[in-house]
Amino acid sequence: MAEIERPNRSERPRIAQSFLEEERQVLGDWWFRQEYLCEFSENVEQYFTHDEIVAAISEDVRPLFTPDGKLDL
Repeated sequence: MAEIERPNRSERPRIAQSFLEEERQVLGDWWFRQEYLCEFSENVEQYFTHDEIVAAISEDVRPLFTPDGKLDL
């Protein structure tokens, strides 16, 4: 599986640092990290663990749709 490239502050110069700091205060660290840093952490409310989701992904399964969006049965 490909590594996820997470954005950092230097890649988003249009978003003011003061705005990000305010968002962290308003949202809390957990939501902020998910919304702005693309960090998706496991929590007690989720149904499937990360490992279960990763185990369900397979290159052997044929996609249901073609690249142009048509159903491919």
